[in-house]
Amino acid sequence: MKYLISFTALFLVFSINSTAQTNSRSVNAEINIEATVIQAIEMVTVQNIQLANLEPVNNEIFIPPATSGNAGHMIASGNPNAEIRITFQPNQILNQINGDGLIRVIYQLTGNDIDEQLTSEVLGAENRSFSFNADGDFYIWVGGRVFVEQAKPGSYEGEFTIEIDYI
Repeated sequence: MKYLISFTALFLVFSINSTAQTNSRSVNAEINIEATVIQAIEMVTVQNIQLANLEPVNNEIFIPPATSGNAGHMIASGNPNAEIRITFQPNQILNQINGDGLIRVIYQLTGNDIDEQLTSEVLGAENRSFSFNADGDFYIWVGGRVFVEQAKPGSYEGEFTIEIDYI
């Protein structure tokens, strides 16, 4: 979640009072500062990425985020119609919890302002903006390429971070 606090200075202020024997001057001004807290962005996971029944081909499992029922699904909620920027690190390593195996993942994301996976657009690194819909929602699907050549039986853990900022 991100909060944006903006301060708007309406007028520059300072106050000087100087008195000399024959000279007196006074400057008075005031400043108004307004703080606006923009609503936090909430993320809800609807479905995690499903790998259980998928067979690797050449040590790789591919889950296309725009078309696969195995893709993860999330809903971001914030200010209706607000512009947002979405960033994430696509390359991640998952480490075996009790061992030395690893799984390499290259995440791919798609998004849409309607809950329709097939028409979702690729969310890439090109630094473009998207918008929440009139209800304040944006839908995200998570897939990618999972490389299992160094995987061993067991449990794995890793981090996937997605950031959504108002712009």
